[in-house]
Amino acid sequence: MKRISTITIVGFFIIFFLSGCIHLLGPHSISYQPTTWEKEEFEKADFSVYPDDTRKEITKYKSTIIAWPGIILERKIIEHSDRTEMVFLLEHHYYDWIEDYSVQREKILLSSRGEGLFKTSLFSKEPLDPATIKETKEAFAIGGLLIIYGIPEKIIENEVVVVRCTAKRYIDKQWYTTKSWLDYGRIR
Repeated sequence: MKRISTITIVGFFIIFFLSGCIHLLGPHSISYQPTTWEKEEFEKADFSVYPDDTRKEITKYKSTIIAWPGIILERKIIEHSDRTEMVFLLEHHYYDWIEDYSVQREKILLSSRGEGLFKTSLFSKEPLDPATIKETKEAFAIGGLLIIYGIPEKIIENEVVVVRCTAKRYIDKQWYTTKSWLDYGRIR
């Protein structure tokens, strides 16, 4: 029977770690990983700007790209002659931009706190047929998480911040929680 050399074993572990398989070793956390279609906006976003900042001085932030996580509270479809608009009312929550791979199913542990409501719209390039509208509603379910990249435009009734969306990412409610032991965010 042939013996496995120490060099072979060390080589195996080096390849194992370099291949990105370290997560198989146990619980760990990593920085948030933006998808391909959000990466450019993620890199340009100012993560130090929050909804209350824009409420105080909206004109200061009209050229700032923000990145805000929001839980979908309301979703409305508006059919225009040339396109379909989906309007979202979202509840902001603080996010530390860490993905947690531990014993729980949820990978995004949002703070239970945030800075109120904001609104955004997504537009199709053309009017959508009823079947596609149904699929779109399912793809952006109430209670899901939308990470919105965009520019704060105005403040409307009840201090809701309107954001012109430049990119977005939807995350199903099974992959995030606001009920973890974490309670973080700004102190007001």
